[in-house]
Amino acid sequence: MAREIKAVVVMHYDETGWLDVKIADPDGQVVVLTVDDRVPADRVYEHTIREDPEDVLAIAPRPWGHKDDERGQSLEARLHHLEHGLKVVK
Repeated sequence: MAREIKAVVVMHYDETGWLDVKIADPDGQVVVLTVDDRVPADRVYEHTIREDPEDVLAIAPRPWGHKDDERGQSLEARLHHLEHGLKVVK
């Protein structure tokens, strides 16, 4: 059985590589920051827009993983995950 998720941050990469960050945090306890070294004088930004957890989780329906990826895309994603310390949630 899947655990109940109340607060979640989903980092959604579309087919073109565009990153969209969606945050659900009903209790206001999660701080999500972006650090952008391309702008050294003003490089840290806080994400302040929050959305409904159900809407955010709809972007990432279960089961989670990479079972339907093409082999090359899967390898590329795994390398990205290793480089950034990410893991597939089961």
